[in-house]
Amino acid sequence: MNRYAQLFYILFFLLIMGAFASMAQNSYGLTILGIVGITFAITFLWRGIVMLRKKGAKNFYAIAELFSLSIISVLLSLRVFYIRIQGLEILLIVAALVLITVYLRKMIILGKAILPQQPKFALPVVLFYGSLILFLFSLVLMPVHQPSGELIGAIAFALLFIDILYCTFSSKGILNGKTESSFSIIFKLKDHSLLITSIFFLFSLYLGLNRMGILPGLYSDEYPQAYFELVEKSATGTEKPENGVYPYQQFKKSYDAFVTRNNIGKK
Repeated sequence: MNRYAQLFYILFFLLIMGAFASMAQNSYGLTILGIVGITFAITFLWRGIVMLRKKGAKNFYAIAELFSLSIISVLLSLRVFYIRIQGLEILLIVAALVLITVYLRKMIILGKAILPQQPKFALPVVLFYGSLILFLFSLVLMPVHQPSGELIGAIAFALLFIDILYCTFSSKGILNGKTESSFSIIFKLKDHSLLITSIFFLFSLYLGLNRMGILPGLYSDEYPQAYFELVEKSATGTEKPENGVYPYQQFKKSYDAFVTRNNIGKK
């Protein structure tokens, strides 16, 4: 991941900048978020292809991680642009379940390796991967049952917060002959867990502050807010299609006809 670290830092910065631009009611904010998501997807896909060509199936779990991250990045980017395609939610769930398997395996392996040498370092690693697994599990549950997904996401956020506190106040120790801290061990993880967890953490923090009324929602001027609310209800299963047509699709059709009929937004 080190070779791509600079690119990931830039994308992470653009992600935050796009979110703030959108909250400030600049419509280009969502465009930035979508482009960042697509760029993440292309980067993960390219790395997965390169690794597959060089090492074949020898590094199966690392390749599975990259391809799954690419799929999730694409699907979340489509959500940013309010593009909904039936059946893709299943692909999102499958990719998230693959990542859960990858990170659960990594957590067990690292936990077993660290525990005999330095038990106090095993806990932050387990808490870190545990929170990431719960974040991914909440992603799986959201299309199926939103309240459960939000609850699991809140638990994951709390678990990660506890881990940060533990790492902050824990003392240093010797691991594999080197002086380490809890933070240094997590920062040295050779997968994309730190990047993904950071994004989940910020997203969960934003949702919490938005629910409390401290931060505004993300803004788009393409359609009225009622349209986006219907899209979210359809995505979470609250709204069901009638004769194969979702309420948001009917709303969009009527709104587009209204705009065309009244020549709105056209010179």
